Amino acid sequence: MQPLVVHPSCTTHTANFALEAGVTGHSDDALTLRYRLSGPLERLVIPASVSAPAQANFTTNLWEHTCFECFVRGDGADSYHELNFSPCGAWAAFAFAGYRDGAAMNPWPAAPTIERSDDGRTLELSATVALASMSDRYAKAGLSLALTTVLEHDDGSLSYWALEHPSDAPDFHHRDGFTLCV
Repeated sequence: MQPLVVHPSCTTHTANFALEAGVTGHSDDALTLRYRLSGPLERLVIPASVSAPAQANFTTNLWEHTCFECFVRGDGADSYHELNFSPCGAWAAFAFAGYRDGAAMNPWPAAPTIERSDDGRTLELSATVALASMSDRYAKAGLSLALTTVLEHDDGSLSYWALEHPSDAPDFHHRDGFTLCV
C-alpha cells in the first residue's frame, strides 16, 4: 500500500484524512486493488452499501461523489482504461484511445468484484477486475497504473487524491500520473 496525496488546490477539509492504495494481486487474468481511507468518516458523504449484489451495477458519474479509481495503461501504449469503484458497490469502466479520447464500456463483459469494510473510522475497499475484459494486451504486458480517489465532503466540496499530481489542476488522466508499475 502506498499513500495517496491530496491535490494542493483542495486541502481545506483534508488534514485529518489518510488514504492508501495498492495492488494486492496481479496475474495474467486479474488485477486486485485495495484502498484504505482513515479519518473522521462522518465528515464525508459515503454511499451506503447496496443491499443486493444485483444493485451493484454499472453507473456513470461516480467521480462526482466519493469514489476509488484506477487508470490502467499497457507499457508504452497511448490507450488506457479508467475504472471507478463506489463504496456502495456500483462501478464504471471507460476505454480511451488517447488522452481523454474515449467512452464508457457498457456493457462490461465481466463485472468487477467489490468488497467493502467499514468500522466507522476506517473504510477499506477491495476490487478485482478481469484484465481481459479491458484488453487482451493487458494479460502479458507490464502495466502502468494511476491509483486515485475522489472524496466528497459533507459541505459538498470534493478533494482529489493520487499517488502523484503532475499538473496544476487535478487531472487523473495525465500521462505522468501513471506511476505504479506492475
